[in-house]
Amino acid sequence: MELLPLLTYAGSWAAITGGIWVLFQQAETVVKPEVKAAISQWLQNLNPTTAFANWPVTFAAVFDRIFGERHFSWHCFIRSCAASFLAVVIATLVWAALRPSQFTAFVQYLKNTSLFAVFLFAALLNLIPDYLSLLETRYIIRWMSKRASTFRILGLLAFDLLATAAIFICWLWAAFMLGRLSYKGLLRPPILIFFSSTFFTSVWVWLYAGSGLLVKLGQYLGIGVKVLKVVLDIENKPLRSMGYVAILLVTLVYLVAAPFVL
Repeated sequence: MELLPLLTYAGSWAAITGGIWVLFQQAETVVKPEVKAAISQWLQNLNPTTAFANWPVTFAAVFDRIFGERHFSWHCFIRSCAASFLAVVIATLVWAALRPSQFTAFVQYLKNTSLFAVFLFAALLNLIPDYLSLLETRYIIRWMSKRASTFRILGLLAFDLLATAAIFICWLWAAFMLGRLSYKGLLRPPILIFFSSTFFTSVWVWLYAGSGLLVKLGQYLGIGVKVLKVVLDIENKPLRSMGYVAILLVTLVYLVAAPFVL
């Protein structure tokens, strides 16, 4: 196993888990006490019939505290750009680990390219569609929280993925058609990177729901209850506890995938 792909793969894992930690820790810091109490109550409610359908309400509150209640504001736009930058860094590290020759060739290509042109290209195909995708996800979350049911939530989650992909594809088409932009083969991987970064908020939704359900499932089945109580402070730090579980989930995915991708 070559050292460089292994290091970049480990770097992408570190970036993802670090981003997850910052996101959930930041949410823990800024959400209102009543929201944290509701999240804690959801995590400790072991009734399986309510295990899935009542999390969007709390997530909507967390989402608004992180990005602000007003979408068309500098606060929301700057935070969206920061999230997009982190997502691009992660996707780039994964690309470098999986396709080191392509990544090296692209770095060589950039040496003969204007940095301003690269920045403009990245901003056009990353920051703006990600900001629009964030708006779409915001509405999806609000729709889920109004009449929460398992079938409705699953349907809206699937729609969110399709809508996010459609936003990027339509924006890409408009950028190249109206701006008469062109790209060579070397620019195709970066476009895929920008495409994947557009799903940042969608992935956050899945991580929030998935980590919360894993905590509930562990308690319901009696799996690692003592460990949960010692390591996770579900009552006082529910969001940070969910962050720990989300990091564990991502780490397991990375460990399982490593033999196949490296």
